Amino acid sequence: RDAVALGEIEMPTEMLMVGKSLMTVEGIGKEIYPELDVFTEVRPHFMKLLWKRYSPDRLAREELRKLRAALAAGGVVLDDSDAAEDKLAELRAMYEPYVAALAAHLLMPLPQWRVRDDGRHNWRATAWRE
Repeated sequence: RDAVALGEIEMPTEMLMVGKSLMTVEGIGKEIYPELDVFTEVRPHFMKLLWKRYSPDRLAREELRKLRAALAAGGVVLDDSDAAEDKLAELRAMYEPYVAALAAHLLMPLPQWRVRDDGRHNWRATAWRE
C-alpha cells in the first residue's frame, strides 16, 4: 500500500503530494499577490473532484426507473414525484460519499442496486447438481 504515516494518521502518498504542491503554489502566489488565498480559490474545484471521485452515480435515472418497475411488479409502488426524487437525491448526498470512500479504502467495490439476472446464482448449483 502506497501511504505515508503522519503520527497516527495514514495518508495516501498522492494526497500528501497534492498538499505539498498547494503549499508551493500558495508560497509563489503570495509573493506575487499577497492577498491570495489559494484554499478559498481551490475549494470549489476540490469539492467537485472529491464528489466525482467518491460519489459515483450508482443509481442513475434509468437504473432508478428499472428499480421502481421491479418493485411495482412486486406490489411496492413508490412515489415518483419531483419532490420524492429531490428528497432521494438529498438523502443519498448525505451518505454516498462516505460509503464510496469507505469502499475505496477497504478495496471493496460497491454492489449494484439491482442484481443482474445474467447468470446462475451460486446457491442454485451444488457439487451434485448443475
